[in-house]
Amino acid sequence: MANLLVEYWNTRSCTNTPVPPDCLSPKTIQLSLDKFDTAIDDQKDQLKPPLPPGTFVDRTTMRMWPTASWPLNGQEALNWTSQWVPKSCSIPARGAATCTGSSVSPFDVPRKTTGLSLPVFGTWTDWQFANEDDYKSLIDGWSGDSPLDWLHRNVGFATTTMSPENDKNRLSGHMWLGDSFRPGTFGLYVYRANLSEPDKPGPHIFFTRAAMPSAPCDTSASGRSCKENPASINYSDIRNNYTGQMLLWRQVTPGDYWWP
Repeated sequence: MANLLVEYWNTRSCTNTPVPPDCLSPKTIQLSLDKFDTAIDDQKDQLKPPLPPGTFVDRTTMRMWPTASWPLNGQEALNWTSQWVPKSCSIPARGAATCTGSSVSPFDVPRKTTGLSLPVFGTWTDWQFANEDDYKSLIDGWSGDSPLDWLHRNVGFATTTMSPENDKNRLSGHMWLGDSFRPGTFGLYVYRANLSEPDKPGPHIFFTRAAMPSAPCDTSASGRSCKENPASINYSDIRNNYTGQMLLWRQVTPGDYWWP
């Protein structure tokens, strides 16, 4: 409509030959055009920004998620989600040694939950690692072949492992959790969610027992203490035999991307 009006004004311009009756001067036409431009700019200022490419928002929980996950081996996932504490022992002259660290009860494995800057998803630093409850809320009400299939159909989410063969064998949806690594008396228990499994309500959580990462506990010169050298800790079992997909989320509000 605006384009048609501009064309009509131009047919009435006083610069035309012959000059039309009741002609409009170019200045008058320009003033009208300026009003259009001003109104358009005012309306642009009221628009909310689009969602960043490669993301979607679950409007039930108001969380932003990526539309694709990325693969990590077990050591990478451990380094991203938790802080492995090397073993440190105090050795008395008599009696048993007293040790602390991630491989020693009560199994100190501090979790990393903040400070993750992922430029591919913007400059935010408030990304959170998904845990079982986070996945449960994300797939709430899912239907179809599996939660992963449902997410793929509804928001375009896909893992790097999605293929007809992997989907058939329920192998595409292995997802790391924020608390995937849980040391215990008999080893390191590695938990993952499998969004490819059709459990209701889901997600399907499974675990496998792995070798506990460890290194020789070097005795100090006094012989009264020893510590694991962090650079010597052997992560080969979880690095070589465990893989999964990493997925993060961050909180948003309705006013960020649309009017409440």
